[in-house]
Amino acid sequence: MSWRVTAFVLFVAAALLAWSSWGRPLELLNAGQIHLGGYSQIEVLGTSGWSMSKQRGWISTTPNRGRLSNAQVEQWIRLLESVEPCLPPEAEPTHTLRFSESESAPNIDVPVWFDVVGPVKIELEEVWYSVSSEVAEPIRFGLAPFRSLQILPPSFSPAGVKITLGDRTSLELSKASTWSVREPLLAPADAGAVQAWLEAVELKSALAILGEVPEDEADLLAGLFPVAAELSLIGTQSTPTRSVRFGKRLPDGSRLAQVRGEDVVFVVGPEDTAFMLPNPTRFLIPTCTTLVPERIHTIAVGDQAVRRNALTGRFDSVGDRLLDLLTLTPASNFALAATLADGVVFQAFDRSGGMLFSGHIQIDGAQVAVWSEGLARIVPLGDELISWIRSAVDTNDQGQSS
Repeated sequence: MSWRVTAFVLFVAAALLAWSSWGRPLELLNAGQIHLGGYSQIEVLGTSGWSMSKQRGWISTTPNRGRLSNAQVEQWIRLLESVEPCLPPEAEPTHTLRFSESESAPNIDVPVWFDVVGPVKIELEEVWYSVSSEVAEPIRFGLAPFRSLQILPPSFSPAGVKITLGDRTSLELSKASTWSVREPLLAPADAGAVQAWLEAVELKSALAILGEVPEDEADLLAGLFPVAAELSLIGTQSTPTRSVRFGKRLPDGSRLAQVRGEDVVFVVGPEDTAFMLPNPTRFLIPTCTTLVPERIHTIAVGDQAVRRNALTGRFDSVGDRLLDLLTLTPASNFALAATLADGVVFQAFDRSGGMLFSGHIQIDGAQVAVWSEGLARIVPLGDELISWIRSAVDTNDQGQSS
């Protein structure tokens, strides 16, 4: 009889254990971790709570809109997932976290209790667990510690760039097969310079975050509105347009800035502001033209001209320097609004006599300005070429005076 009693006792114990664990996820009973990574919406319920959602990255949606640090949010979720079974708290839970994935999917409400010191306790499936005390920080203080200081969210590969100063477009870049400048002049753009600038702009961080500007803060509102400048990275079908509005310059040289679609306001340093609102010359190809050197057969300055030798197919030394000037010599400076009153015509032709380039050239000391299509490029020159150009200029002046 004793073995039958023993078997009956074991059977009852097993039945009671199975009944007590019925409906509880095994991973919560046996493991020290839960899985919350699949949820795209998290909120603290209550009038003073907050909510955040995951789109391309984590953003806050209540009480105001702004980007969050993905690394900090994900670290907080990992802390919340690492649990240890514990006794229930003596008091009622103080907050509730709600996790959801979509409007149609069921929500998970997680009661949360914490005190001044000690671990945080959460309840899942009627079982209490302890988690790190750091979990309480955003619940207690809001999402401000998670705010990202990165001014612009990643834009991947924009189709264009537009910068306005007041009501005037100071720069417009467009990308088709390659980058080109559209405003303030039509010209090919240096693709490498554009890409390097885009990558640097996306890494720029603000000095501080003010959060939402209160309506009664007249000084801050005056510093932000009306908008003094705006930088827009034009999106594609798969990438939205990103725009940053800059306010007027503050006494310390910094500016207030706000990303369109977000409530938070950044304080941007003067150097970063200048970098994000650059002079158009930053993106111009630093040579005078984009001509292929082999296509150029004749170069004319005023009434003087140099041509490739009919037998060797080469220019003389002066012609080689002029060819380098047109196709290779880096510009040391640019001028967008210069007037070359004393300049003479500077042209290049192909073998058939078709014009490849037409502009003006002007000497100033040991450098020369080459003017074409509304832009002057300043390049250094040697004494020999300067003497030749001066003789061409003098010949042209004599021809005009006679």
